[in-house]
Amino acid sequence: MTTADEASSILSTVDTAARKVRAIRPTRALPLLVLGLVIVGATPFYVLTEPTSQEGAPPNQLFWSLGGMIGTRAGAWTGIYWIIALPVAYGFIAWCYRRAAQRNGVAINVRPLVITGVALFALLLVLLTQAPTFLPGDIVIRGLTPILTMAVGLFVWAVAERSKGLLAVALVFLAAAISTSLYDFGNVVPFVAWDVYWQYSLLPNLALCASILLVSSAIYAVVERRDRTIA
Repeated sequence: MTTADEASSILSTVDTAARKVRAIRPTRALPLLVLGLVIVGATPFYVLTEPTSQEGAPPNQLFWSLGGMIGTRAGAWTGIYWIIALPVAYGFIAWCYRRAAQRNGVAINVRPLVITGVALFALLLVLLTQAPTFLPGDIVIRGLTPILTMAVGLFVWAVAERSKGLLAVALVFLAAAISTSLYDFGNVVPFVAWDVYWQYSLLPNLALCASILLVSSAIYAVVERRDRTIA
């Protein structure tokens, strides 16, 4: 076999191995789907129970209970939901990828996402309960700061994975998380009298963030399925 034939054979072997790895590699769509569903699950807790005229209140006046420490007037169960939902979601993601690695021998490193997400959420809780005035009131007033921790975790994961696709999703999601913490996107929804339906005014913010993750997850699922079919 000539040197050219040997090189061609090696390249063919490498290409075949790469296709096999793509065929059994766990999907990146799962974390996006899980985190998107967590936001969807939070929507009932963001139906406001009092008029938004108190929006200018200092954040430390909002931490009236375990639920209220998240910084929202949506009710005492809001904070409890996040305290339960986020650790469970990150734990489920880590478990799924560990199981896939044990089964297939091929893994995607989700530790940056899980560790960053959990650590930032824990830090957020400490700041909200021990030093609530440390965080700007404009950020915490809507109670969407847990989504910010998710966005930063997703960004760290994208950088660690060196994935341009994930990085694009992370940047869009981070921009949405910051924007929805600072602005009521219900104001740009036409034909809705928010002075009448004020109790639902935070739901467009949640819908925007959830949509970014769920649509991105669906796109990843389609693309990765196509890659597996080609492989």
